[in-house]
Amino acid sequence: MAEAPDAATGAAPRRVSLRTIALLVTVAAVVYAIDQVSKHLVVAHLRPGEAVRVLGDLVRFRFVDNSGAAFSLGVGMTWIFTIIAVGVAVVIVLFARRIR
Repeated sequence: MAEAPDAATGAAPRRVSLRTIALLVTVAAVVYAIDQVSKHLVVAHLRPGEAVRVLGDLVRFRFVDNSGAAFSLGVGMTWIFTIIAVGVAVVIVLFARRIR
């Protein structure tokens, strides 16, 4: 079945290459890996409440243990946010082919 032309331009929709989708997935995986490694380093090397100066007094990183999810909301219910995140990831992958 042929896809309908773009209403704004009248042009046929452009299909996204496998290379573009692979790039999207790679960037997401790298960002996720950096997030997990940084969390591991903080837990391994800092005590809760300890701060590290990054740019003098202008920027500091402080180890704060969050038992909830977003902004300490949903304590004990982080599984809901996991389900939502997986759903969002699936939608992104399904709609990635429409990226222009």
